Parts: sequence; structure tokens; C-alpha cells
Amino acid sequence: MALRNFRDQAGTEWRVWNVEPTSFVAASIVGQPVDEERPRWLCFESREEKRRLIPAPDGWDATTDAELDDLRRSAEVVARTVGHAVEIW
Repeated sequence: MALRNFRDQAGTEWRVWNVEPTSFVAASIVGQPVDEERPRWLCFESREEKRRLIPAPDGWDATTDAELDDLRRSAEVVARTVGHAVEIW
């Protein structure tokens, strides 16, 4: 799993990683196939917000920070899991 940190144009620090879904995870995301081939996605997380980009583009981990920020802006805002990664920030 690749993991990157970057700052957006406003200076907000983000963490981004790719997710390889299992049947259990995919079933919890509306609209994702359960028994078919499941796409991987990027998860973007800051202290204030979480986003998901489906599917994860190939080579995302080799992009510039500006290109990564463009991907983040196109990602869907999603609910943060209660008590999850917020503590590590």
C-alpha cells in the first residue's frame, strides 16, 4: 500500500493512500460490486475531511503534489469513521 502526505493550495495537510477492497469493505460502500472485480480507490484524509476517489488512477503515487491535489478536489467527500484516524493527526 502506497502512502503519501502532501499540502493542498490552502496549506491543509492531507494523507492519501490506495485501498484494495475486500468483499466486506466493498459491500459497505453504496454502489460497489460485491461479487465482481472491485476497483481500488484512493482515500484522502485531513484533520477536517475525508474523501474517496473511485477508481484510483494508475501512477497516482508518482504524481506531483499539485496533481495529487487536483485528484483530491475531484474525489467525493465521505463520512469519517468515528474514532478512526483523527487521533494520529
